[in-house]
Amino acid sequence: MHNFHLARLVVFGTVLLLSLIVLGLSANINHDTSNIQTGFGFEFGFTFVFSSLSLAISVISIVVIVPVLVLDHLRKGVITSMVVVELAWTFVLWVIWLAAAAESAQAGDVFSHCGNFDDIGVVGTVCHSWGAIVAFDFINWLALLGWFTTLLVFSIRGRHWNNYVTEESMVQPYVEENKTAPAQAPVANYQYPPQQQQQPQMEYAPTQSPAGTNYAQA
Repeated sequence: MHNFHLARLVVFGTVLLLSLIVLGLSANINHDTSNIQTGFGFEFGFTFVFSSLSLAISVISIVVIVPVLVLDHLRKGVITSMVVVELAWTFVLWVIWLAAAAESAQAGDVFSHCGNFDDIGVVGTVCHSWGAIVAFDFINWLALLGWFTTLLVFSIRGRHWNNYVTEESMVQPYVEENKTAPAQAPVANYQYPPQQQQQPQMEYAPTQSPAGTNYAQA
């Protein structure tokens, strides 16, 4: 049970940390590309779709995961810890992180030659930030997908749809199955055929009177 909760905290903590990093990188890209100074005295700006999408999804992840962890720590049995609820929001999160990762990877057509722009300030910064965003998007997607799959398997096998993730009953069936019963010596079960009691038969030799003896009646 301890390992189950520890894995949950590691997954959510990793996603939360990487979401904060993606938030900062995406916000920095949007800031740099929206205020580009030209040598002719005017400026123009634009934003990339992948940075805006990653920015929005990282904010959503932070807004969802932080209250869940805080409520779990403060109180047991809250609705956010129900198995059905956690399956629902983790499913939504890994789907949108997959969308962000796909969009960021697709932007590689634009940033495929980032090594040629290391000396150019804004362009070099955006190129390096894009590589980090792609990596963190995929990591968050895989982490949430792995936890969603694990929780779904435990729920289907143990039928814990209405239970809470923090309860020990989530992994109780697995614990009971892994416990080995103490070895017992086999008890031989011998069956004896029924015995019939026989009474001993006494054989008496016939007595014969002496030959030639006549008993006269008085």
